[in-house]
Amino acid sequence: MPAVTKFRQQKIPEKPHSVIAKKDNCALVEGMRLILLLTLSCSEAPPPLEFDSRPRLVVTKSQPIESNLRRRYTATVEANRDIQISAEVGGILKTKHVEVGSIVAQQGKLLTIAHQDALAQTELSQAQFDEAKLREEEADLNWKRIQSLKENLSVAEVDSDSIALRRSKAAVEGAKAQRTLSQNHLQRHFISAPFAGQVTDIQAEEGALLRPGQPLLRLIDTSTYKVTLSVQEQLLSSLEHAQFELAGATIVSHTISPTPRSNRTWEIEISFAQDAPVFIGSFVDIQMTLPPPKATSKIPLSALFAANHIWLVSDDQTLEKKRVDIVHEEDDAIYVRSLPTDATLVLYPNATLRQQQSIVPVLEP
Repeated sequence: MPAVTKFRQQKIPEKPHSVIAKKDNCALVEGMRLILLLTLSCSEAPPPLEFDSRPRLVVTKSQPIESNLRRRYTATVEANRDIQISAEVGGILKTKHVEVGSIVAQQGKLLTIAHQDALAQTELSQAQFDEAKLREEEADLNWKRIQSLKENLSVAEVDSDSIALRRSKAAVEGAKAQRTLSQNHLQRHFISAPFAGQVTDIQAEEGALLRPGQPLLRLIDTSTYKVTLSVQEQLLSSLEHAQFELAGATIVSHTISPTPRSNRTWEIEISFAQDAPVFIGSFVDIQMTLPPPKATSKIPLSALFAANHIWLVSDDQTLEKKRVDIVHEEDDAIYVRSLPTDATLVLYPNATLRQQQSIVPVLEP
């Protein structure tokens, strides 16, 4: 029988460092527990947080206006003086000295009407005047001779020569008047410009038979032009001190009058001079600079909503819807009247806002 070998269970000894680690962990846990108990026993419980359900809205402040207002207008150039020139006498249009768009000086030639008959009449009246003048000179010499010999002549002879002299003088005056009439009639055949300007229309062609009073051409004055601006009545109090600028032009004058079609706008008619001719009907940019009207403040454009209305924040942080009177607009700001300076306004208003609603205002950074 084979021998049975018995194995003895041997106990493996624990390593010394494992025992030390367990003791350290237990000590750490006990220390943390002790600190927590001490903290809870010494501190008081914090008060519960209150939740503010009011909407938080970004607000801004209205600002006083410290500089002049500048507003730019686009206006149409008009003629300051525009006349219709008509024929004063009948006849055939002989020569056109200008075309549409021509620039003419004062007394410059425009048109010539055939004038042979008028010229002949003028020459005849000149001849009659010259003849009457010679007769006057003969009568005057004869009268002087009579004066030197009147002691030897009868009274009848002296009176006769005196009457002859007076008649000759009257004949000269009549011939002179007839000559003047003939010259004026001839001059009416030569149509000239009453002022320096530009021809804008010609209504007759060479060779046309003209009648007295027939329109021939239109002439505009190029020394000055005018434009008309329409401004709101809110600016009326400042228009007295307004200044106007137009590139390349000199402002001559301006007049202010109510607009016939509306009692809330006023018209400003500005006359200006420019060296180079300006095309009638063209557009020009006019810049108007004027001091701000009284009781006017500046607010961001984003504070405006619903047809000139704003949301105003009162002292108790409630909302008040207010209508403002807009005086001037810029790219990102507007100028309004009847709004206190440093008023609090809501930016980017929400459609759900309502009157007397309480909010938490957050001032725009």
